[in-house]
Amino acid sequence: MKRQLIQISLLVLSILITASFCLDLSRLLDFFRQKKDIGLITVDEVILQLAFMENKENPWDVDGCDLSTKCDLKAIKDSRDCDNMIFGNIPNETSWKHMRAAGLAVLEDEADFEIDSGTTIKVPYIIAVDDVKGRGLYATEFVKKGTVVWEPDYTAKFEDAGDYRKFLAVLPDEYVCDLLNWCYILHDKEDDSHTVACDLDDGSLLNTANNDVEYNVGHLKEKEEFFSRVYAIRDIHPGEEFLTRYEDFETETFAYFGM
Repeated sequence: MKRQLIQISLLVLSILITASFCLDLSRLLDFFRQKKDIGLITVDEVILQLAFMENKENPWDVDGCDLSTKCDLKAIKDSRDCDNMIFGNIPNETSWKHMRAAGLAVLEDEADFEIDSGTTIKVPYIIAVDDVKGRGLYATEFVKKGTVVWEPDYTAKFEDAGDYRKFLAVLPDEYVCDLLNWCYILHDKEDDSHTVACDLDDGSLLNTANNDVEYNVGHLKEKEEFFSRVYAIRDIHPGEEFLTRYEDFETETFAYFGM
């Protein structure tokens, strides 16, 4: 009830803003997408942004398509000029909170994570940049086989492409181009459900192994039925990069959602 009252109040406020200042969608989007440069965006600010956008004649024609048409990932990448984006910036806690705020605003009561700070990497680590793989997670201490390495405490799960595209629409280009590489399709075989999953924490920086020798973190079937904790599947020594296998949990492509 409280959130509904907040949403109604913000919707009324958004209409007043529109009438008083004649803000167009592109200017409003630019403000929110660049908000990361002047401070942390809040969930309520994203709700206000969403309310404003939904009152436009064609509100979601943001990334080269609207919600009534299929929009593939290439169209979004092209609209954000991702091919010319220089990757390598290491996300900080403000970056992750900004993304979580957008996820919470879109998912509302369906979200099962909070905006609070903290890491879901359960072992000592650092983030470093490799010339080939880019950003990655590296062990700074010995990690024994069977140790929990990561938990999906900040994973946003979108059940349809529309919500996923709303989530991307309110974020800066830098974040969107990263998320297009990080997010993946989860298929829960127990209920045959599919979701777009986005890990909004350092877990997104886990790279995939090139071979079985490199592979050192993953799911242990004897401990987990479905997508959950990631364990050390062998002893990991200081300086080793934590490497998983994307194919173990990314079982579908975005074509499933028409993207």
